Amino acid sequence: MHKIIFVLVSVLFHWNCFTYSVLIKHDDSLRKQREQLPPLRKTIVELNSIRKSDKEFMISYSAGLYSDKDTKYRYIDEESRCANVDSLRPNHLGYPNLSQLSDCKERKESKLTEEISFEEVPELKNSIWLPEFEIILISSNGLDNYSKLFPNPRRFEKLVFSPKTRGYDTVDFKKHFLGKEIHFAELCKGSYFTHRTLKIGTKTGQALTLIGNGHSYQVLSNHLGKPLEPSQDINSPKNCETLEIRKFSIPKEERIIAIQSELPVEFPGKIRKTENRIFRLKGNLENLPNGILLISYPRDWDKKDDRAFVWSSYPILYPFSVGLDIVTSPLQLISMLIFTPYGHFYVWGCLLAKKCSTPLG
Repeated sequence: MHKIIFVLVSVLFHWNCFTYSVLIKHDDSLRKQREQLPPLRKTIVELNSIRKSDKEFMISYSAGLYSDKDTKYRYIDEESRCANVDSLRPNHLGYPNLSQLSDCKERKESKLTEEISFEEVPELKNSIWLPEFEIILISSNGLDNYSKLFPNPRRFEKLVFSPKTRGYDTVDFKKHFLGKEIHFAELCKGSYFTHRTLKIGTKTGQALTLIGNGHSYQVLSNHLGKPLEPSQDINSPKNCETLEIRKFSIPKEERIIAIQSELPVEFPGKIRKTENRIFRLKGNLENLPNGILLISYPRDWDKKDDRAFVWSSYPILYPFSVGLDIVTSPLQLISMLIFTPYGHFYVWGCLLAKKCSTPLG
């Protein structure tokens, strides 16, 4: 009896090969549309609040999500990131990046009761900041999203192999420039679209070239620790712009957050302009490290747009497919007797929907 019931249920379950084929085509259409959605990028649109306790630090902000084809932000989400106060210090990779902080959802906000105020430093907006030389560089053309020009604690340093010690020594290139006035600065594009070079020099002809291949700028040197000019390859500079030099300094005991945002463009596909903003924290900051606490850059998000609406016209075929299943019931019964119910779905799925599978896989 149980076997008879099982066979009848199996036959009834598989007695709809036309409707099943429409379902397959519908699912495939939705899946292909989602696969073709462009990946999203994320950038900070606005800094909302900063809170801290003795050991914890929280920053809340509005994040814009967009694709390369968008002319405006697709979504603006409210987010918060948290970190241990001691982690807000430079490491071997540079200053802490906001994207590397942990999500605050699992933390208790009640512990972060102390509100920290902040204000933008207008002199540093959309400029290249070189605190090592107490200057800022201004581009009349504006900066693009391949110019990551916020300070890096080790951008003027290189590890160079020493034959004498059989180890690596740190060469500090900026020490030859300290105390001397930077007389000129030049920003160039490389032969490859992400490459940028920044050249600074003094009146006496001393010069340093920093290169950025889509990352923070680093001094360009050879294995002996000698400064180099870009070679005639992908780093070869072109489309150079002379930058305006202005004197500006911030006390070392200030606490700073630096944010670079991408701005929407009128025409899709163009290189986006960026907006650089520096914020100075105010209030009780005794337990926070001095200097730059966090840096944020626009970045590729690890998701596609799962909120986008996709649709398929295949559901309009369901009434016809149900009718066909009823009309062809005798033929489907014969098919199930020949191929078994499981094989019946498999065969007709291959023929009608071009997909050889069953509802169970």
